Amino acid sequence: MQLTPKAPPLASFIASVELQGDGPALEEMAVREADGDRTLTRFERVETDTRFTPEEIARLFSPSPSAARP
Repeated sequence: MQLTPKAPPLASFIASVELQGDGPALEEMAVREADGDRTLTRFERVETDTRFTPEEIARLFSPSPSAARP
């Protein structure tokens, strides 16, 4: 799957993000920057059957207070 930002400011930094995987497991993520640089991240031993409690979801996936913008 290839994702392409359409609007600034993100589009001025990121040209595309490409995700590759097998079923629900993400195997590679390639980020191509607007200046042509490319970063490839590979994922190994991905566990797709993990179930999180509501408390774990809130702790792991909620923005931290320090990430809040004024």
